Amino acid sequence: MVAARYRDTVHKNIILNPPVSEGMAHELYVYQTLVLNLREAKLRTQVDATGMDQKLVEDLNCFVVHAEKDIRRYSVNIFASTDPQTTEELHGSNKTVSMMDLDNSTPMMGSKQPRKFIYHRSKSTPEFESHNYAMDFSSGPFCQLTVEFMLYFAQRYMKTFVRVMLEEVTLAHSFPAVCERVTRVVCEAVGLGRPPRKEGTLYQPLVFQPNLGVHFLEEVFCRCVLLLGRTRRDMKARTAEDEDKASYTCGAPLLQTK
Repeated sequence: MVAARYRDTVHKNIILNPPVSEGMAHELYVYQTLVLNLREAKLRTQVDATGMDQKLVEDLNCFVVHAEKDIRRYSVNIFASTDPQTTEELHGSNKTVSMMDLDNSTPMMGSKQPRKFIYHRSKSTPEFESHNYAMDFSSGPFCQLTVEFMLYFAQRYMKTFVRVMLEEVTLAHSFPAVCERVTRVVCEAVGLGRPPRKEGTLYQPLVFQPNLGVHFLEEVFCRCVLLLGRTRRDMKARTAEDEDKASYTCGAPLLQTK
């Protein structure tokens, strides 16, 4: 169902040959729903950091520690700039997608013009200090999907991941908890875990791209983590209620056309 050859066939013969009929749009919507729902089990399963998920957590922590050391070793000062707001664009290869690039004739996630998300460090953020950067997944319920998303973010966008992680730590936020919140927002927005609706026609062509579709949720997660941080700064979020409002605002672009 998720094999690249199937997605490639759909992408070449249907997505790239508009217009897509309403009936075909429904078929694509159903296919997309089934593909995304293959991740439901990991959304519902709590991380067992000392059991079956120990290696996954260890891989993430190992990567985080090594990444932070390497960045400092090579004197790449990712925390300071002559500009009050340092920036780094999530780029990578042409397989990368910005959340606002998620467009289609029957858009699942909004129809705004494509726009890239860039990391902005707030001028009011305290200076970074030395911390134990190991991720603690024992402080609350975290799903397996969150750990997988975090590992993907760390491996694909190392510098941006470390920047965001250190800023959250400096602000006394639990980064795993922030990522868990974002995971829930993303999964709720795309309807992960819900069965297809008879009248459903909203689909996202990027799900069917052979070189990206398998990581569609991961890419949306990465953008939403950045969007949440920026939204909190714009809203000057301070309380738990503010955090909830920021999370809702973060998910709004995904939910607006549902």
